[in-house]
Amino acid sequence: MNAWDQALFLWLNLGPAAPHVLVRAATWISVQGPNGLLAATLAVALFGRDPWRIQCWRVLPSMALAALVATVLRPAFRQPRPFDLHQGTQWIEHASTPGFPSAHTSVMMALAVSLALTPGLRAWARPLPLAFGLAMAWSRVALGVHFPSDVLAGMVVGAVCALALQRVGHLRGVRQPPLVPSGAGAMPAPEAASAPAPARRRAPDA
Repeated sequence: MNAWDQALFLWLNLGPAAPHVLVRAATWISVQGPNGLLAATLAVALFGRDPWRIQCWRVLPSMALAALVATVLRPAFRQPRPFDLHQGTQWIEHASTPGFPSAHTSVMMALAVSLALTPGLRAWARPLPLAFGLAMAWSRVALGVHFPSDVLAGMVVGAVCALALQRVGHLRGVRQPPLVPSGAGAMPAPEAASAPAPARRRAPDA
């Protein structure tokens, strides 16, 4: 954390004079949003159609992995939260635990990137799921529980976890070509059809 991190936080954090609708939106995104998206993802994984069903079974492990990685990394950095330093306005209750990287943002970005990688999704639609991760990152700063560096790190963690599990899923889904039986050589090339022999001309009778 440095001066730009604190300055950006104070710019994004919702102060006491912020419109109430923004505070309510940020609170819904941060608190209720993940539960709704998790329930929707699980429902599609169980009852949806391919390729969405298959992709959602990659989304769920990527979210779990992102949460695990964020939790493991936190003790190594021990970055305080804004309210620990009496900065900005805190809109929701939160324990005074290390904030780098943001676990909420990590999980939501893992979901967003995994959905964006769904096979067959049109190119123009691929950036749309990333709005989930960006919205979560904004809400955590706006509500005063994370610095911008926390959510940026969370976005990286989530994206890396999603890409890694997507790669593993593709590797497991590749079908191996049939093996050539032992002792069998290469198939001989088909012989070229021989041209018909020219007809013999019969000598005229004497």
